[in-house]
Amino acid sequence: IVKPSMLGSSIGIKKVSDEKELKHALNLAFKYDEMVIIEQCLTDFREFNCAIFEDLVSDIEEVEVKSNIFTFEDKYQTHKTNHILPANIDEELKNEIIEVTKKTSKSLRNESIARIDYLYDINKERLYFNEINTIPGSYAFYLFDNAGIRFDIMLDMLIKEAILKKTKQKKLLRVFNSSILNKKGLKLNK
Repeated sequence: IVKPSMLGSSIGIKKVSDEKELKHALNLAFKYDEMVIIEQCLTDFREFNCAIFEDLVSDIEEVEVKSNIFTFEDKYQTHKTNHILPANIDEELKNEIIEVTKKTSKSLRNESIARIDYLYDINKERLYFNEINTIPGSYAFYLFDNAGIRFDIMLDMLIKEAILKKTKQKKLLRVFNSSILNKKGLKLNK
């Protein structure tokens, strides 16, 4: 699978099986981004989504896709996908997805809502992090329904969070005065 690194909605993604297809896919992907990801194509897999907002982890959703790639058309035009919420998975996989979601959010210093997409290789019984979707790409509000967080409540929480963050940022020092360059014999124009 060849895909642009920072683009969402499956835009610019191609499955390749030979060198000619690879060149075409790379040319396409580089039209959308300066960095491209090449990854192994899974043939027998399940796709899951899990969102996190602050310390609250959502229900896990399974997205049943009819093709090997969940295309832009599948997502927004044909609607030929099936969303199972909550996903019908065993407790071990559920806990793994929740823990990876928490660790990923923390390691990326996520400060708002993020939906993390996973691929699960059925044959190898292995979970793969696929991508993280942040605002404005995904509010993932529907994944928090069982937690009692409706969309309007989520918006209120986001606004309060933004105000709090801005207030904290205003308290941080943004200037540090030093004459260290002058001591090294460098002259600064004034």
